[in-house]
Amino acid sequence: MFEMVSLRMMRLRWRPLTVKAMERKPPIKDTLQRIDAEGAYDDLTPYRQAGTWEALSSEERELLAKLFIAQGLRQVSQELRQATESWELAETVAPKSGLVMLALGQAYASQAKHPRCLARAQEHLIRAQELLPENSQIYSERVKVLIAMALEQDDSTPLLEADRLLEAIAHQEGEPLFPHYELELLWAKVWRVMGQLSGEACDYHRSLEHFRCALKEETGNAELWRDYASICLAQAEGLGQGDLLFEAVCAGRRALELAGDDMEAHACLVRVHVATYQHTGDREAFDQAFAAVADATERAPDNPDFWLQWGQLCARESAYSGDVKFLELAIDKLTTAFEFSPEDPEILCALAKVHITFGASLDELDAIRLGEELVTQASQIAPESKMVLETYCYCLLELGRYFEDASYGEEARRRVELGLEHFGDSAGLHQILADILQWLGILSGDVSLFDASNRSYSYAAEHCKGDGSILYNVWGVSLMRLAEQTQELRHIEAAVSKFERAVRDRGNDADPEWWYNYGCALDFLGDHSDAPQHYEKAIQVLSHAITLDPDYHFARHNLALAWLHLGELTADPESYHRAIDLMESLLESEPRDELVLGDLGAALLSLAQLVGDPAHPDRWDDLIARAEARLTQAVSMGNTQALYTLACLFSVGGQLDTSMLYLERAENAAALPALDDLMHDEWLVNVRDTQAFRAFIGHLTSQ
Repeated sequence: MFEMVSLRMMRLRWRPLTVKAMERKPPIKDTLQRIDAEGAYDDLTPYRQAGTWEALSSEERELLAKLFIAQGLRQVSQELRQATESWELAETVAPKSGLVMLALGQAYASQAKHPRCLARAQEHLIRAQELLPENSQIYSERVKVLIAMALEQDDSTPLLEADRLLEAIAHQEGEPLFPHYELELLWAKVWRVMGQLSGEACDYHRSLEHFRCALKEETGNAELWRDYASICLAQAEGLGQGDLLFEAVCAGRRALELAGDDMEAHACLVRVHVATYQHTGDREAFDQAFAAVADATERAPDNPDFWLQWGQLCARESAYSGDVKFLELAIDKLTTAFEFSPEDPEILCALAKVHITFGASLDELDAIRLGEELVTQASQIAPESKMVLETYCYCLLELGRYFEDASYGEEARRRVELGLEHFGDSAGLHQILADILQWLGILSGDVSLFDASNRSYSYAAEHCKGDGSILYNVWGVSLMRLAEQTQELRHIEAAVSKFERAVRDRGNDADPEWWYNYGCALDFLGDHSDAPQHYEKAIQVLSHAITLDPDYHFARHNLALAWLHLGELTADPESYHRAIDLMESLLESEPRDELVLGDLGAALLSLAQLVGDPAHPDRWDDLIARAEARLTQAVSMGNTQALYTLACLFSVGGQLDTSMLYLERAENAAALPALDDLMHDEWLVNVRDTQAFRAFIGHLTSQ
């Protein structure tokens, strides 16, 4: 019997398996590895229930958690909430895995634009540190997150925590967690941001010390040299030290030597050259930056960032030099950047601005309208962007100037003031506000607008990063407008100082127009101070403007006026002759210039008064005749101010009825000076004794 049972059991044991029994599932580890290899994260759905994890080993749980993290990184582009759900699952699956906590910290840190994500990143990295206290990457990630938190919060407290963490690592016993140069590099980055937030030179210098310590030990690391170049650049801008700019360029070149054709090294060199030019405004720096970015675009022609930097570089040079050629180059480069990245708000704004500037320079409305379309597109993509706001308000200002319509300026002013409330004080917003207020002041003659413009320029200049020469030039123009309205000496002196700063900062590369502005301000200062040295300086400055541009008509005209004013103040005939010769030469090329004709007539009349000698009446007669001819020409060309000068000429010459005739014509043309000037003008001394003049003054007084 026993034998039979045994045989029966044997037979059952060897019975063929059913098909269902043969279809066994592969091991869970193989499935997870396949999902990982294929990126098939949708296949994770069955594992999102806690009951599916109970039988998993710690290794399998860790792999599943990492897959949930990877799935979240893919989901984050669609919705952060979905991503955080996946990351929270990862935390629940493997709560005791230091590597999972590290990966979670990195995942949350990748979403630094969401402030709470940085805090979550730090929490997970602290847990990772507790679980894996010997893992150097965790400490490195913690420091990076603390730096990001400090920048996001504009608060140095997280940096102090990072400094304490690095201090503890530096003084721990046993095997060091980091190579010494890596520790110094992290420390350098912490103190760089500390300096950026505090503005304190000592914080910047501490960063540099740590960096140089790192470079002593690791001189062949291209990435280290790139970082060093970037930090030197940031600190040069913070401290305004040219030697650090030079050091940044040298470090960028060293990175490129070590990295060969690595595009990050090229990007670094482009960045430091462009920033050096922006900071110094030096033409040699422009040439070097131009060559660097041209080389980079040749190596990476589809990189929109290089084309963007090239376009911005050319646009800035156009602003410095006034050369439209560079503006056209800027449009070409930025259009290429736009083709590669049409949804980038920075590219859209940069391209919009050069089109607007081009249109404003050449009085072409279509170009300004194209800029308006581009910045409108940028505003739809980034409606809360300060850069977009600045560009749009600049567009409104130029449209207002084109149409001479203050409503555009008022709308731009309203938007900028709202922007200052929203974003806080900003050098860029204050500068565009200053430009808007200056233009509105010109239109209305409202002195309070010039005062407000001056305050905004002051803030923008104080907080300007890099070369501020363009800003100082336009600030000087605003102060001159204010001085013209108020006739206050302090505003003229302030304008002179701003123009002087602009040309000094630009050196030999300063635009001739800037020297012209500076010379005119000095001449105006001479008028109000009766100090010959201001006229002499004006002559020197305006002569330099003409050296830079021999065909600069306005500079030549104002140089003649400066000589004339010096002659009037010092009673020097030679100064008069220089002024007259300059004006005569101007009329050879522009014979119908009504302003030069009028000023030349006045200069000849003044010289006649100065050198009049009864013993040499021919000289007097010649000068008076020439003056009358030039003034008559000026009137025929539309110069109404010449009517009053002719009245003076005929008064001096004793033709009193004719003098009165021209005074009446000047009144009808609204070309009379103030009543007090009429009563004290020495050229009218003869006609003032007449009954006709007294009746004329009574008529003016009664109005």
